[in-house]
Amino acid sequence: MKWRQMALAFLREAHSDLHVAEVLLTENEYARSVEHSQHAVEKVIKAALFLKNISITNEHFVSEIFEKNYGDHPAIKEIVAKAQILENEGTLTEYPYWDHETDSIVTPCEEYDQATAKTFYDDAHWIFHQIAVYLKHVYQIILPGK
Repeated sequence: MKWRQMALAFLREAHSDLHVAEVLLTENEYARSVEHSQHAVEKVIKAALFLKNISITNEHFVSEIFEKNYGDHPAIKEIVAKAQILENEGTLTEYPYWDHETDSIVTPCEEYDQATAKTFYDDAHWIFHQIAVYLKHVYQIILPGK
C-alpha cells in the first residue's frame, strides 16, 4: 500500500475540510461548519495513522487509536479530548433525528449557533495545526499550501 501517499491525500482533504468549515461559518451555516470541522479532525488523524501503516477508512471514532499510536505527541491529551468532543457531534450535525426524551424532531441547521460553531472550528484548526506540524517534523510531510 502507498502509506505515505495516502497520508498526504488525507492531509490535503483535512485541510480542504477545514477551509470549507471556515467558509460555512462566515455564511452562517453553523451545522455544516461543525460537520466539516469534525471531518477535518478525523482526516488529519487518519493521515497520521497512515504514516504508522494503519488504514482506517470505515470508522469515524479514531482519536483513541491516534492516542495509542502517538502517545509521544506533546499535546496528545488535549488533542484527544478536543477530537472526542467533535467525534461525538458526528452525524448529529448532518441528519435530523427524533429526540425521544423530549419527543421532538431535531433539525441540525436550527440547533447550532455561531459561538458553538466557532469553538468547534477553532478546536479543529488547533488540532490540524498540532498534528500537521508534528508530521512535518517527524515524517517530513509538507503541509498543504506551504
